[in-house]
Amino acid sequence: MDKLTFAKNILQKESDGIIQIMNSLDEEFSSIVDAILNLKGHLITTGIGKSGNIATKLASTFASTGTPSFFVHPADSSHGDLGMITKDDIILALSVSGNTIEMLNLLNFAHFNKIPVIGFTSNSSSTLYKISTFRILFPKFEEAGELKLAPSTSSTSMLAVGDALALTVSMSKNFRKEDFKKYHPGGALGQSIK
Repeated sequence: MDKLTFAKNILQKESDGIIQIMNSLDEEFSSIVDAILNLKGHLITTGIGKSGNIATKLASTFASTGTPSFFVHPADSSHGDLGMITKDDIILALSVSGNTIEMLNLLNFAHFNKIPVIGFTSNSSSTLYKISTFRILFPKFEEAGELKLAPSTSSTSMLAVGDALALTVSMSKNFRKEDFKKYHPGGALGQSIK
């Protein structure tokens, strides 16, 4: 297979994954939006590896569109960063397996302190799925590429659903251009908003 065809196949596989999760979304999504709209504290995102990279990006997207948010690394949470999380917060936890060892202390802390957890996972038997207050169950995606090992379809789909969630919350808050500009005073994007 030539390189261009191979690359297009990757994009097709990831696009198909987004369509698949889009078609499976139900009213649980609306319940998650409502929970975030009623949030008194911060939306705290967490995840490890590629899921952590996506969670970090989602914290930035939420923060820049009107929902105070930051990322807590699951490993660091076990070494004092649990003190960053309060009972007024909601945790958005991303893990394909839902059994990430580094995340267990954070999830147990949330459970013990009755802090709501939104779980993004592909495993309905997992700790994350069971402990979550709200859940989006992703299909068990086959990853793209020749080896089908590197997170690709799964991570792209989590990113897309997270973006949909952040922008739906923002729309529901009636977040406007002038609000967006307030959080983007620098750079070409901020300067382009009149």
